[in-house]
Amino acid sequence: MKIALIHYRYARGGGMDSYLVDLVHGFAKQGDSVDLWVYEQSQDLPVPENVRVHQVKLRYWFRPFRKIALHTQIVRDLRMSDYDLVIGVMRTAKQHININGGAHISFARNVNGKLRHTDAIPIFFEWRTFRQVQLIIANSMKTAAEIEKDYGVPAAKIHVLYPPTNAARFNISVRTEKVELARKFGVDQNKFSILFPSTNHKVKGLGPLLEAFSLLPRDEYELLIAGAPAGKTDFARNVKYLGYNAEMEQLYAACDLTVLPSHYDAFGLVISESLACGTPVLVSKTSGASELVDAEHGIILENLTPRGIANGIIAARQRSFKVDEHFLRNHGLTVEQHVSAIRALAVKEILGDRI
Repeated sequence: MKIALIHYRYARGGGMDSYLVDLVHGFAKQGDSVDLWVYEQSQDLPVPENVRVHQVKLRYWFRPFRKIALHTQIVRDLRMSDYDLVIGVMRTAKQHININGGAHISFARNVNGKLRHTDAIPIFFEWRTFRQVQLIIANSMKTAAEIEKDYGVPAAKIHVLYPPTNAARFNISVRTEKVELARKFGVDQNKFSILFPSTNHKVKGLGPLLEAFSLLPRDEYELLIAGAPAGKTDFARNVKYLGYNAEMEQLYAACDLTVLPSHYDAFGLVISESLACGTPVLVSKTSGASELVDAEHGIILENLTPRGIANGIIAARQRSFKVDEHFLRNHGLTVEQHVSAIRALAVKEILGDRI
């Protein structure tokens, strides 16, 4: 197939940026001809041979308006008739399939407490996208329900595919080196080590988590924060900030538990990454990724107060988990499975006998 993929940037970054990279390599590996439409491209990120990058120039636009400008230029320049399938990982009308990593209305309400006037533009573009595309792929049942409720989209138009995880990188084999990796990252092996990976600490729940740690014995528990700057440096002695880490699979394997007490999260890719590496999780019920977690994988947090989080950590330490080494494949979460599922949906719902 000849496929166009649309997103803001081709770079390593947050969940949707990493997702696009997986899509590009996944479709290319299956032999598809891929055109990538973006306005930013990381020059140190390899592009497969059968992928062509269209970098839309927006240098004269202020950053807050670049997404609108990109939408306008794609509507002008991209001809859908040139492709068998156009897939958008952003809000734009020119696409057959929209892959949604979280609907804006629910995000704004849960993160900001209410809708603001600045939410009007993204909500409008999202509403128009949902109205015009033929198929919406939501990243969780939670997201699918929010799209249906907030935007009035028929349920038949929405399909749920959980985001994939790179099985070649994130797999349980790395956990066999847990002791060596703990030394590498300075993890105290005499304590129950907990990893908090995040690029948005406010949304992911770092504040309540730090308060929860103040309720736990310092000589028994250790918290490691990975990702965006934490905004402070005067942590308790059993809390460490590690910064961004390019070897997250090793960091997951070095720790005893991954925690994500988000008060809102459309999915939470770190949960499936952690489980792929064999590390159990403590995740809030408000995270879409909790839909994948059962008693063998970890604990779902119902109470997101500091005391509730602390109790969850204590319970996790007392439990014995057994994460399946084939977790990704058993849940259809490999990149290969995900791309094949998109292709199957496209043939069934859009392309029919044309392919």
